[in-house]
Amino acid sequence: MLFAPLFPGTAWHDPEFVDLDPMFLGMSAQKLVALIVCTLLLCGCIFAYARR
Repeated sequence: MLFAPLFPGTAWHDPEFVDLDPMFLGMSAQKLVALIVCTLLLCGCIFAYARR
């Protein structure tokens, strides 16, 4: 979902559900959750690598 704009014919969100998707901090809830999860995974990888 985060890389959707890189591919032709894809979008950040489904146009059919724009009105149903709540906005948090100026972005859709799905995008916010995806960013949080990716950030946590990246931090986990960095900490795991640092403990080696």
